[in-house]
Amino acid sequence: MSQVKPAPSISGIVAIDVGGSGSRGAWVPLGSAKRMAGESVTVVGPRIRVTAAGVNHAAVVAEILDRLMTQLGEFDESCGAVCVGASGLLGLTAGAEDVHDVIRDRFPAARSLVASDAVTAAVGALGGRAGAVVAAGTGAIAMGTDLGTIWKRVDGWGHVLGDAGGGAWLGAKALAVALEQFDGRRSDAGALENAAVRRFGQLTELPRQIYTNDERAGLLASFVPDVVALSEAGHEPAVQLCVAAGQELAKSTAAAMVEGVPHRASWTGGLLSQRSPITEHFGARLRQIVPDLELCEPVGSPLDGAVFLAAGLAEDAVASPASLSIPPLAETPFASFREGNVHVSR
Repeated sequence: MSQVKPAPSISGIVAIDVGGSGSRGAWVPLGSAKRMAGESVTVVGPRIRVTAAGVNHAAVVAEILDRLMTQLGEFDESCGAVCVGASGLLGLTAGAEDVHDVIRDRFPAARSLVASDAVTAAVGALGGRAGAVVAAGTGAIAMGTDLGTIWKRVDGWGHVLGDAGGGAWLGAKALAVALEQFDGRRSDAGALENAAVRRFGQLTELPRQIYTNDERAGLLASFVPDVVALSEAGHEPAVQLCVAAGQELAKSTAAAMVEGVPHRASWTGGLLSQRSPITEHFGARLRQIVPDLELCEPVGSPLDGAVFLAAGLAEDAVASPASLSIPPLAETPFASFREGNVHVSR
C-alpha cells in the first residue's frame, strides 16, 4: 500500500457526521483540530434516507459541503483533508465511491476518508484513545479498537435483524408489551398501553402506521421518551424494558473488547446522551461483565471523531494521546480512503 504523504500549505480540514436524525459539518482550522471542533464553522443538514435504491450519503454530503461553502464565502484552496462519518455505511451500501467523488469535485487535492459512524463515534467519545464505544440512538452499534489494526464491530444490523438495545429495538419491545395489555394477555402494563395510545392513536391502527412507513425505525424509537418517563415513575414493565436495553448495550460493548482492546469504554448517541435509567443499567451491567473496566464519560461526539481523523489525514498524526494510524483503518471494511483523486493501492 502506498504511503500517506503530507499535503502542502494546509490551513484547515472538513469533518462531516451523517446520520439518521440529521447531519452536521464543520470547517476546522488545522491549529484548532487538536481541540476537536471547538473553533470551527459548523452547519447542519438533512438526515439520510434509506430506500430500495440505497442510502443517499453522497447527496447529504454534497449539501453539507455546499452549506459550508456558503457560510464561509469560499473555501481556502489548502483544505488538507475531509472525513465523513456515515450511518448505514455498513451493510446498506456497496461502497463509498460516490461520496469520494462528491469530495473530489470540491477538493481535488484533499485526502478523504469515509468511515462508518461507529468509527467516528469511537474516536470521538474516547478522545482518540483506544477502547470500546457503543453508539445508541435509533439503532445501536459498538466498536472496539486499539487505534491500529483492531477494529471490532458488534451489532449495527438494523432494526429488523439487530440493533439490540437501541431506540427502535426498545420502542418495538415496549409497543409489544402495550399490545399484550390491549389484547388482555397481561394486566400490569396499562400505563404503557395508555402512553402508546397518546403517542400513536388507536392501537388497531399501529400495523398500518408501522409497516407502511419507510421511516419505521424512527417511528418506533419515538416511543422511547414515554418508556423512559414511565420507568422513572416506577412503572414496572417500563423499568424492565429499560433494564433490558441497558443490558443489551452492555453486552455489545463487552463483545467489542476483544484481545488487544483495552478495557476502557464510553458511549454516544441520543439514547445514552443524558442520564437515564438506560444509562445506569448499561454501566452497571458492563462493570459486571468487565470487572476491571474503566468507564469514561464521553469526551466528544462523532463529529469530533471525524475532526480527529481528518487531522490525522492532514498532519499524518492525529492529535491525541494515542497513535492512530489511518492506513490500517482504511484496510478494514469500516472505512474507505482516497489520496486526492487516486485510490490507495492495495
